[in-house]
Amino acid sequence: MTELMNVAPDATPDELRRLATEVGRLRGYTPFSMKKHRLGVGYLLDWLMTFDGVTWQERWEQAEAQMLSEGQGASAETKFQHEAMRLALPTLTCLRVIRPSYPWLDTFKSNGMARCLAATTDAEAFDLVAQAARARVYAGWRAVDSQNCLALLLMHTGKRLRTLTTADLLAFDQARLQGMFSNIGLLSLYQLLVDLEVVEDTPLAYSWNAHLKPLAIRTMLIEEGLDEPKILSVFEAYFAERQLTLAPDSVMRECRFLIRRFWKQIPETERQQSGFNLSFQTAQQLKASLRIHPRTGRQTNPKRSFHAISALYAFLNRKAAENPSQWREFAAESPISSNESRRAKLIQDVALDKMQQHTLSLLPHLTQIRRLLKENYEHAQELLTHTLQSEGGEVFQVGGVTYMKLQSEDVTRRKQAQEHLRDTIKRADSKGRGHFQIRNREEQAFWMWASVEILIRTGLRPVELFKLKRTDLINRRSATGMRVASLRIAASKTILPRIIDLSPEAFSFICRIIDRVQANHDTYPVVDRYDCVSKSFELSQPFLLQLQYSARRQAFRGREIQYSLHRFFKKMHSDGKLAEGVFLGLKDCRRIFATRLYQKNVPILAISYALGHADVKTTMHYIAYQGDDLHMHLDNLWESI
Repeated sequence: MTELMNVAPDATPDELRRLATEVGRLRGYTPFSMKKHRLGVGYLLDWLMTFDGVTWQERWEQAEAQMLSEGQGASAETKFQHEAMRLALPTLTCLRVIRPSYPWLDTFKSNGMARCLAATTDAEAFDLVAQAARARVYAGWRAVDSQNCLALLLMHTGKRLRTLTTADLLAFDQARLQGMFSNIGLLSLYQLLVDLEVVEDTPLAYSWNAHLKPLAIRTMLIEEGLDEPKILSVFEAYFAERQLTLAPDSVMRECRFLIRRFWKQIPETERQQSGFNLSFQTAQQLKASLRIHPRTGRQTNPKRSFHAISALYAFLNRKAAENPSQWREFAAESPISSNESRRAKLIQDVALDKMQQHTLSLLPHLTQIRRLLKENYEHAQELLTHTLQSEGGEVFQVGGVTYMKLQSEDVTRRKQAQEHLRDTIKRADSKGRGHFQIRNREEQAFWMWASVEILIRTGLRPVELFKLKRTDLINRRSATGMRVASLRIAASKTILPRIIDLSPEAFSFICRIIDRVQANHDTYPVVDRYDCVSKSFELSQPFLLQLQYSARRQAFRGREIQYSLHRFFKKMHSDGKLAEGVFLGLKDCRRIFATRLYQKNVPILAISYALGHADVKTTMHYIAYQGDDLHMHLDNLWESI
């Protein structure tokens, strides 16, 4: 490791190839990936040699300027060369041979560089920052934000953690003020660096603390093209207040909506003359556009859009009443009337009623769906067993269907290099390309079955399931004094976390998942997870659900299972095993959980807590009931009085 941390800026290509092999070993590359990695280092160095310079950094600066001007990456003749060079680029960054600029890092986003740093030369630095974040009891998104910020600083400066200075942080902050890295904050990392005694706690820290939110909001507004000083200050004040009650992702979505679909839709002449006081014609056109989905062009319910605009106008009028001298010119009547808001709510009620009817229609088919999911997994498991016992070219039968295991030469070279992808089979009666990877098929079948069962038995949000960690499985003492297996669910939409007791069946599924993922490992594996909402990675966490389609493990994003379920139900419909229109999505499981608890006379407050709702009214939308159910509860009530 010491050799990797002391590489000369003008090291020879042979020396860099040798060190790159060591980096690949630390990252756990497969033989194929290792070969591709070595070739990529050679391609990248050969390309850099075409530029003038004594050190690799001097050549990189010229290459970087060319990439930024052309808007494309390193020159490559084939797709394989391009992929190999992308694989090798993080290695040269880890070795501090090249130091990308902030504009390049913002344009050509590469999370692989951050993961490479955390796994090789700077593993100790990332561990220290993670420990400091735990000591400060940082929320998950804030800890990840700190690690992403640290990775950018190390890549750009070429320094190690202990040599970072306040000037380096100021340079990064200037890049943020120019519109780069809008979703990455600096204060969280700064506080951790102060705790680790890397930088001093200077008065500058307090100015960051006081202005971090307005600066982040201002940057976000400028990125959306808002350049009028007065209007910019109005939206900045509004979102600074909204940030106190909304999660960062919600603030970002609301900002994009109000700027793109509200403010920019107002004619420029009217904005300059009247500000927020819209004419009748403009208000009608605006409301008509909000009733159309911007991407699909279909009719949509504008309730949320109307609510966001009404909240903005309520803020303006309240500020005008509190401080007339400063805010009077912005006060105006909302273009959304109370009747229109009421009609939008009625439309939403109709949509909720349709979802409740869909849930009720699923209940009679629920047993059959769960049986089909289990049989699908058992069939894939049986296929995998026969495939492992067969030789290449051998034919076998499973479930009355004849399959053939392909010879090695029938599989692509890339798949030959990966041991677990060699088990490729196809139906004997299929013509042309009909082969598939049985390990992938078995993996999909298991996670579909396990995810649906756990969601139906716990009522978790799908995103909460995919964010579960091995450490969230705990034992707690119940009111009766017994030890109960429980899941600790982190706060997501609600302010407080919650604990859900597991039934014996749900606990058995959790244990089955743990045995499958941990397998022969001494400890539970840690993996990265990409969050599609925050667009950032949670690095090296023991996520409960882990996918292994390839040589590298990864946590679920959520879409993988949803896509697999779509394909599964489509096949069940075509085979006649399920009636047309019967489809169980991951979010339907949560409604089924709430409805079944309600049918078992569980108190509504208990259901609301289990679902993680802050308001019982929200819980009522998740319960599907019929008039007969209400009469039955009333009959039981009269009998008990």
